[in-house]
Amino acid sequence: MKLTTTNLVREIKTRSQGTLTSRDIADTIKLLEEVMVDELKAGNSIKFRSLFNIDTLNVEEAKAYDGLNKRYYVKKAHKRVIIKPLSKLRNINED
Repeated sequence: MKLTTTNLVREIKTRSQGTLTSRDIADTIKLLEEVMVDELKAGNSIKFRSLFNIDTLNVEEAKAYDGLNKRYYVKKAHKRVIIKPLSKLRNINED
């Protein structure tokens, strides 16, 4: 089952025993998303408790060979997002 944001909000509300409202939880998730994207764009890495690290890697411009058309071309420089699982995700099969 794919857990959507709506399902996640409902699950958090249930686990908090109704002390948090659905709107507050949804707003917090939205703000978390915005902050994470802004920080990654700024070049910072993010550690999300003991679940995962998110980091960006700047990939330099490089020449590559196109074997079908028998020519070289330039791959543009870009950022690559790297997600590294931490202990809770690595040990998920052990529970």
